[in-house]
This record gives sequence, structure tokens and C-alpha cells, in this order.
Amino acid sequence: MMPTCNLTTFFFSKVKVTSLVECACTCSQIEACSRLAWNSTEKECMLHSEKMITTITGSIVSGLDLFSRGWQADCNREGYDFDYTTRTCLKLFDGPAVSWTEARAICKQDGGDLISITTKLKWDFVYSYIRCADVAWIGLRNKTWTNGVSFVNVFDIQVELNANGGSYIYANDTDYSCAAIFIKTNREPLRDNSCNIRLRNYFVCELI
Repeated sequence: MMPTCNLTTFFFSKVKVTSLVECACTCSQIEACSRLAWNSTEKECMLHSEKMITTITGSIVSGLDLFSRGWQADCNREGYDFDYTTRTCLKLFDGPAVSWTEARAICKQDGGDLISITTKLKWDFVYSYIRCADVAWIGLRNKTWTNGVSFVNVFDIQVELNANGGSYIYANDTDYSCAAIFIKTNREPLRDNSCNIRLRNYFVCELI
């Protein structure tokens, strides 16, 4: 465990942000960050890079809120986080825009797949985990998850899975059934899109 004395000397970066959520988003976007401390008085976010085996929890030490990103031995690929509640090893990719098909190929290169979400508990976690993103590809195509399970809406949300191209821009695609999670929207948070032409910067991989 991190010593409580001289706490701030253990952090590799300090940034000014407006909230704990923004601090957590900052940590999640830096692969080396495994722990953070939030000073609500000074609006200061301090990032730490030492991995530790823990759940994602918080406690008050020397006036700071401490949080750790989960990690365990079989979730040790660079950039992946482990959630103990849902037993999920996952990573939010943020880079050059790719199609759903390309995103899945990248996940498979990592030894996993685009994430399957079959419970409300996992949906709530993933939705919170990727809140820094705008829209992210997930492992749902033609109402079937990449793990082979058929889609059932157990999430208590509105969905739009109608395999409708939605725009003439993607009229040349033959498959519009690939799903993404939409974070910043007033519409359905789960909708399907063009699988091979529509490009997005974010996607979520899961190691199985």
C-alpha cells in the first residue's frame, strides 16, 4: 500500500481539473496511470503509476480522495483494466478512426474481442468506464454479441437496433447491424451503424 506520509511525492503528474470525474477520465487515458488522488479543495488531480491488486475503491488520506484502477495477474496486457465486480478485463482504445470490422480485428490481435455486455451490471460499468468517449464500438452485430449470446435488452434503456443505414454516406455498405454506445446524446445510447464504412475513434476490447 502507498505510505500516507509525503503522499504527493509518489505521483508522476499533477493536473488542474474541475471534478473527480474529469480526474478519473485523465487517469483512464494514460496507460501508466494506475492510481489517482483528488484534492477537491485545490481542484488538483495527482496521478500515480504503480500497479497494485485492488478493487476500485476510495478512501480519505491526508485530505485526499484515493482511487486505484483494478489489476490482476491474468489481466496484464498493457493498457487493460480489470473490474472486480463484473470480472471484466477491458480497454478503451482511442486513436485513428476505424470501422467496426477493423476494431474487432485489433481486439483479436490483442487476444480478445470487442466487448460483450449481457448484464445490466456490466452495462452500467462499461457505460461509466467510457464516459470520456463520445461514441464507442462494442461487440454487438446483427443482435448477437461477439461471445455468441443473442441480444436481450436487460439494461433498462432505449435501443435502436434496426440495421438501418441511416445515411446515404454509408449506402455502399451491405451491413448496418454493428452497434456502438453513444455517451453524449439525447437519443438511444445503444444504436447500430454501418459495419465497414462508418469510422469511429473509440472502441472497447475485452480479454476473455
